[in-house]
Amino acid sequence: MTGPYHAIASLVDVLPKHDDFKAAVVENKKIFLKEMDTYLTVPFPYQPLLCTHVNCEINSDDSRAVLYKSRSDLGGSVVCHLGEIHLGRQAHGKILDSLQVSAAIY
Repeated sequence: MTGPYHAIASLVDVLPKHDDFKAAVVENKKIFLKEMDTYLTVPFPYQPLLCTHVNCEINSDDSRAVLYKSRSDLGGSVVCHLGEIHLGRQAHGKILDSLQVSAAIY
């Protein structure tokens, strides 16, 4: 088990770049919400920044895509918006092009 001091210490290199990382998440979230607005399960004002739950199955043929599978049945898919975080303010949501919607769940 990692102690809390290790978790805090690991942020030393993250904090100076936090605004750039956040910009990447915001950009990916914005593009995803625009493309997937008909599948949202939570109204836009109540969306968390880091991830989005949609009532459809998300798949990808891209081997670089890491698809999240919950231990419980969430009735859809959860998409995390960290995919282009390494690009910082240069993120443009291109990673979303590797995702496909197979079908609406409900």
